[in-house]
Amino acid sequence: MIGRALQAVVLVGAAALTFLAAPRGAAAQIGATTDIITGTVRAENGQPLRDATVEVTSLESSVTRRARTNAQGRYTILFPDGGGEYRVVIRSIGLAPATIELRRVADEDRLVADATLTMNATTLSTVAVQARQTPRAGQDLPTPGSVERAFTPDQVARLPVDASDLLNLVLLSPSVVSIGGSDTSAAGFSVGGLRPEANAVTLDGLSFGSTELPSEATRSTRVITSTYDVTRGQFSGGQIASTTRSGTNTPQGNFSYSLRDDELVLAGDEESPLAQGYTQNQFSGGFGRAIVKDRLFAFVSGQLRRREDILPSLFNADGGTLARFGVSPDSVQRFFSITNAFALPPGAFFDENRLQDNVSGLARLDWLLDNGHSLSVRADWRWNDQDPSRVGTLSLPMTGGTNKGWGGGLMATYTSIFGGRFLNEFKAYAAINRNQARAFMELPAGRVQVASDLDDATTRAVSTLTFGGNTGLPQDGESSAFEMTNEVSWLTADHRLKLGGLLSLSSFEQDVTTNRYGTYTFASLADYEAGLATSFTRTLQPNVRRGEQINAALYVGDVWRARRNLQLTYGARLEGGRFGNEPAFNPAVETAFGRRTDFVPSEVRVSPRLGFTWTIGGPGGP
Repeated sequence: MIGRALQAVVLVGAAALTFLAAPRGAAAQIGATTDIITGTVRAENGQPLRDATVEVTSLESSVTRRARTNAQGRYTILFPDGGGEYRVVIRSIGLAPATIELRRVADEDRLVADATLTMNATTLSTVAVQARQTPRAGQDLPTPGSVERAFTPDQVARLPVDASDLLNLVLLSPSVVSIGGSDTSAAGFSVGGLRPEANAVTLDGLSFGSTELPSEATRSTRVITSTYDVTRGQFSGGQIASTTRSGTNTPQGNFSYSLRDDELVLAGDEESPLAQGYTQNQFSGGFGRAIVKDRLFAFVSGQLRRREDILPSLFNADGGTLARFGVSPDSVQRFFSITNAFALPPGAFFDENRLQDNVSGLARLDWLLDNGHSLSVRADWRWNDQDPSRVGTLSLPMTGGTNKGWGGGLMATYTSIFGGRFLNEFKAYAAINRNQARAFMELPAGRVQVASDLDDATTRAVSTLTFGGNTGLPQDGESSAFEMTNEVSWLTADHRLKLGGLLSLSSFEQDVTTNRYGTYTFASLADYEAGLATSFTRTLQPNVRRGEQINAALYVGDVWRARRNLQLTYGARLEGGRFGNEPAFNPAVETAFGRRTDFVPSEVRVSPRLGFTWTIGGPGGP
């Protein structure tokens, strides 16, 4: 079933994307980091100038791109990763050249540099087009009507946060709440009270399965909590939209080291392991340069991080910690003695510190084929290791294990301009992630119920102490994803019409079998010492979860530039989703409840959108 559906969706998606790839659409700012510079060149008499040479240089990267005007005097130049600030030089034989400084203002849909060349062969003064506010160069700017917050590398460098984890930046936005992680679940965030699964993370315009990146690799980050852009979808909570750096004509790099030492933290009087901080060493860096000037660029970055914190366990718990969990120190000492008598030393596998190692890297190659076509290839890789993990406060260190994960992906982006008016951008990304958790001891787990008298025998508490193996280990998981999108744009004087499509395929397989070696339960320390278990449970059937999901979307929209300070966006987005790997049919369930177990509902929805942005006090405004 899923195979036929997958084939159908792939064929439809491929056909749609092939249709979209035809030269039918416009120029403006597209994708995550691509700027479009356009304008009209005229003579003194108002007639358009044909074959005038236009040179646009990015003030950030020093990259220069060139184009010639058409019969209508118009030109369009695509500038990936330009930075938002440009110098435009326009020349024509027999006429004086014109120089224009362009800076992006607010959320302009495009950068327009119109010029009139005079017959007077004198040097023209520089024409500066700039905002009244401080230019925000190099960031992925918001779309009309959206609610979002943008962070540039310069801003992040001045903030007391770890920029290598995008979750730290998300929490600086209003209406965002942090959700802590654990040994078995990753940290996340909630927007408007929605679950973390309602959020999305994108890197360079496509879904990204992690929030950790080398800080030097990030060009800009936006936290979007509301949007009317038809190109954005697959989330109902919030979206982290980040873009990566590329190389420039000027060789440049940045390397940093940061240390957070627990000895330098002002701590309280409590010495419990639960109240201690951590020590973290982090080294990261990035370097980029031009391999061929104005044509081929490379950028690489990487990060190494080690974090050490005290691992709370029954072996190092103090009296105050035990009292909080309802266990007396005498009961714990007796538990240690009995366990040691069974040739299971309570301190086995004990490590005062829990180590968490993280390595990530990113490499990007940009090739400007000519003035109308560019190709970008990006590779990312990450690895993490936690040792030990899954040790409870009332558990012996032997119950823990190790947790490792690794993954990576490859992305390609191809952008083209046809006829000076039509623009097409295609993106594709494939990724795979794996995780593996192993126990220190492949033994049955043991649980002992302990009753303790607390607070001068006025309070009696019952707690459970654990030893032996871990009921949740071993575990293995693997996930893969493929996503591609294509967008065609067409630029008119005041409008940017766009038509696009998206196809996303994802699958996962997880072995989450629990209690595979069994668990002994003892009602008291006396029963534990006598070897009299009240129960023994064990899972004999493996629990392997598999799933597949297909998402597809088509959208059409327009951005109307009524004035420079007033822009409107409107359109509609059609989305559909389907789950694969249906369970087997159970006739008994259908007979009893009238429902088929092999049927998984799919979803199709249409989202009409309308939004605007009015920059009060901007150029051309009130």
